[in-house]
Amino acid sequence: MSSGIIFASLALCGFGCSTFLVRIGLIGIIPRVAATISVASSCLLLLVLVAIFYSKELVSMEPSGFVWALAYGIVTFSLARVILYTAFGLAGATRVAPILSVMPIFATIFAMIILGEKPNFFIIMGIILSVLGMILILGDRNIDVE
Repeated sequence: MSSGIIFASLALCGFGCSTFLVRIGLIGIIPRVAATISVASSCLLLLVLVAIFYSKELVSMEPSGFVWALAYGIVTFSLARVILYTAFGLAGATRVAPILSVMPIFATIFAMIILGEKPNFFIIMGIILSVLGMILILGDRNIDVE
């Protein structure tokens, strides 16, 4: 479990850096083009890594697992990224990033409904704190997006 938390923390750092990198990268470029470049580069990198490290697993993968992975890739890497980049272009990183903090709420709800998982007290408290933090951060304030 501790290695999972370490990897989650590394992912958090990566996603945290991506918010301002995307905002900088969107200067002078249409969000759909930026999302396409991002998706293509991510896809190429992951294809190479999978081919090198997981070629046996890829060949022996169950068809249903492949379909779920494909659906996940379409939703997250394509649709969500185009929508996210458009949001960054319209509202800026300081407004969009806090809204992303409610993602655990949706993940928990989906995990409970689809996977039958049961959240513990700490997860519920984390969700409540995320919502409160988002309310505080997105409260009445003026942010100029250029």
